[in-house]
Amino acid sequence: MTIPPPFSISSAYASKFVLSAGDSITLKEKYEDKTYTFTVTQIYPYEASLVVFLSRDHLNDVFDLGKDMYGGYFSSSEITDIDDKYIGSVIDLDALTKTTRQMKISMGGMMWLVSFL
Repeated sequence: MTIPPPFSISSAYASKFVLSAGDSITLKEKYEDKTYTFTVTQIYPYEASLVVFLSRDHLNDVFDLGKDMYGGYFSSSEITDIDDKYIGSVIDLDALTKTTRQMKISMGGMMWLVSFL
């Protein structure tokens, strides 16, 4: 099944697999025998991860998820245009440092072993 644009990949993905805009990639579902072929329309400058990007509408259409399905939003500023009932969690600097402190307390006595290994 060939999927029409829009379809973007991260610059890290493009670099690893030597891809350019106009090239095609085929992705396979891990536990099924389904494959999806996409044509790369854009290389998005993002070196942190091997990522593919689709618009929400395109994703929902390709994977038959329904018109209104969405998985989540990431934002560097507070999201104010979505009703609070649709926001399951907010991960901010305070939440991250709280998690780090908890891990340090829980595993502090074992960290020398992790460092040694």
